[in-house]
Amino acid sequence: MKIFGWMILLAVCLFGFCAATAQEVATAQEVATAQEVTQSSVPTDPPTVTPTDIELLNALTRTRDVIELSAEIAGAIKSLKVMEGSRIEIGQELGKIKDERASLALEKAVLEWDVADKKQKSDIAVRLADKAALVAATEYERAIRANKEILNTYAESEVDRRKLVYEKAKLEIEQAAYERGLAAGEASVAKNGLDQAQLELRRHLISSPVNGMVIAIKRQAGEWVEPGMSILEVVDMDFFRVEGFVPLEKAALELAGREARIQISMGEDAWDKQGKVVFVSPEANPVNLQVRVIIEVPFSSEKERLSFRSGLKCKASITLFRPESNEANPPAEPTDR
Repeated sequence: MKIFGWMILLAVCLFGFCAATAQEVATAQEVATAQEVTQSSVPTDPPTVTPTDIELLNALTRTRDVIELSAEIAGAIKSLKVMEGSRIEIGQELGKIKDERASLALEKAVLEWDVADKKQKSDIAVRLADKAALVAATEYERAIRANKEILNTYAESEVDRRKLVYEKAKLEIEQAAYERGLAAGEASVAKNGLDQAQLELRRHLISSPVNGMVIAIKRQAGEWVEPGMSILEVVDMDFFRVEGFVPLEKAALELAGREARIQISMGEDAWDKQGKVVFVSPEANPVNLQVRVIIEVPFSSEKERLSFRSGLKCKASITLFRPESNEANPPAEPTDR
């Protein structure tokens, strides 16, 4: 009987423990459900979408500019100082049209300017007029004083003559100053003629407008050329260009002026360079709805200029944004505890 009583007591305890445990589990589930409802009721910020760079389609390398150089005047080519492949600099003389007549005209203009310049700088006539006027004034005053001391020392006609000489000397001072002003004007005219002669001689020169390379020679020394007739072709080698296409909807993002990254495979070498968008076409292809874009990239070394080739496929992407600098929001300094 005792054993049976103990078993009944144990069963009652187990039943009470299980009931308590079930109640605690139910309470925990109700609390969790309430927290989920509370959290779901709090509005959350929508996820931020970071814009990605735009990759150009069918990107190809291009030379920046091909320039045709021609003569400004008609004549026979006197000399060409370059050949195909020659590296050239801005202002470098590349060739010359026969200029014998222009050289003689320049020599004449130099002589005329030299004479006119000396004439305008000379003040001999002015100083001579001043001296003559001083002498005339002295003689006239001497005659006046003498007649005051002794009447009729100088005849009245002599006094009038000396007065006339003095007045004439004063006018000659003005005349000398006037002629010196005319000499300055003549010197300006001569200087203008000299400048024109120098300009006419420079027109016989064929000069480089860019830092680049000669890629074609269209005429040879001795050939007659007319103004505007192509003689040389040169290419600008300070920059190169990358041309490609972007979808129409991307072209509306104000791409002009944005930075771009260019990756080009040059055989064993690989270029990774930075450039800038310089042109976004106002026209779109009606078939594929793509817009042409041009990126300009500077060369950084002579080796790059010599190894560059136009028409190579490359990867190009336009940067739409710049990541914020860490300097704008510096990390908080640790505080002493």
